[in-house]
Amino acid sequence: MPIPILEGIPMWFVGSVIGTLGTPGVVLVMWFVDHRRLSRQREADKQALERQREFDKQNLDKVLAQIDLDRKERFQRRADDRRALDGILDQYEKDVTRVTRFYEANVDLVKNYEKLAGELMQVIHLNTQVQTRMVERIDNNMFCPVIRERGTRTSE
Repeated sequence: MPIPILEGIPMWFVGSVIGTLGTPGVVLVMWFVDHRRLSRQREADKQALERQREFDKQNLDKVLAQIDLDRKERFQRRADDRRALDGILDQYEKDVTRVTRFYEANVDLVKNYEKLAGELMQVIHLNTQVQTRMVERIDNNMFCPVIRERGTRTSE
């Protein structure tokens, strides 16, 4: 039974090559063995690379799907935030409009109050004049009826 040596090459073959070709035969056998090892290694690397590419492609699809989902969620959140901000701004605009109307109403109120104050001052002035005349008449009417008929007042 042949003993395999050097990755499947039988010992008798190695011995016959070395016996026939000598040192160059050893180099030839080593070159052949190394070539087979490199071929197997390349094939294994190629398969590993293909497996890695397939794995990366699957993961890339997952990652891209997750990125797309995250992007859609961020877009939705931005849209929701924008709608909320629009609502806040609309309410703020209504509030500012209402406050503006309050100020405008206050201006009208002040103008009307000034007008009322002016009219009240005229009424008070007229009332004071009438009361002053009434006091004068009362003072003039305190003395005797003879003087009252004359309309003059004498001091005692």
